Amino acid sequence: MQKNGWNDWTFNSIDWDPQAKALSKLTYTQEQFATKLAHNLLPTRRHMKRIKQTESDLCPSCLETEETTTHIFACIHRIQWHADFIASLRKVLDKLNTQPDLKMMLLQGISGAIHDPTFELPTTDREANFEILASSQNDIGCSQMIRGRFSIHWSQLQQAHIEQDDEICGEKFTGPRWLEHVLFHLWTSLYLAWKLRNADLHGIDTADRERKSKAKLRPQVVALYQKAASLNYLDKRLFALDLDDRLGLRSSEQAAWINVVSPTVRQAKAEADAHLRNTQHDIREYFTRHVQAQIVAPPPIPRLFDG
Repeated sequence: MQKNGWNDWTFNSIDWDPQAKALSKLTYTQEQFATKLAHNLLPTRRHMKRIKQTESDLCPSCLETEETTTHIFACIHRIQWHADFIASLRKVLDKLNTQPDLKMMLLQGISGAIHDPTFELPTTDREANFEILASSQNDIGCSQMIRGRFSIHWSQLQQAHIEQDDEICGEKFTGPRWLEHVLFHLWTSLYLAWKLRNADLHGIDTADRERKSKAKLRPQVVALYQKAASLNYLDKRLFALDLDDRLGLRSSEQAAWINVVSPTVRQAKAEADAHLRNTQHDIREYFTRHVQAQIVAPPPIPRLFDG
């Protein structure tokens, strides 16, 4: 709760049961994605760079912006996905006989949260019940909606709408079941965006994946070749193959070579640094010696004796 800035009241205002039921209907990979999304554990480029698993934190789709969880869905390369998602969500809400004002607020909240993690639902010029809903969801965080954290007021207002409309079957449609369907559609759609992102990162077929793997390995290979001059004669044999020929090998061969050579280069650098420390004296020592040599002991002070 502290991580999200919630107090007990805010935590208890979240409708947890529909979230759990929606998760249980997802496939295994979709559930893993939704769980990591909910806890901000998706392996974004920002996260992977932070744990030193990649050198770049740029989005693999646009190659312009740091990739955060929010950016995955707000990237300019997801414009078509976003349009399709909102259109499909609108159809799902219609099929679920969603209360009109609730439908408008939900579309506004989801779309706003995708593009702006600080987005808040307007609380003015609404009926009292909907003002309470907007305020409650803002306390939880609209960005939490894509993580499945909906205020309990969503399902309560939909339930009230179902009970007031005689044409809606109260046994088939309920407020909690409505939210369960909404969450299922939300997560499956967000998972599709994640798959599109992964295709941009890893490739869509074998040839494309190989090309992207080589592109990711190239900076590491070039950096190691630039350090070859610091190695001894025997270790330099690891670089007997020309750089261009090395880059032309399969990505699996390049990765294996990197794993073999990297420890050798690190050890060579450590030895060179140690040699430098042992053979190069601190220039400050010369100044200290010079000053000490110029210091002349003062003459003894005469002492007076009685008598």
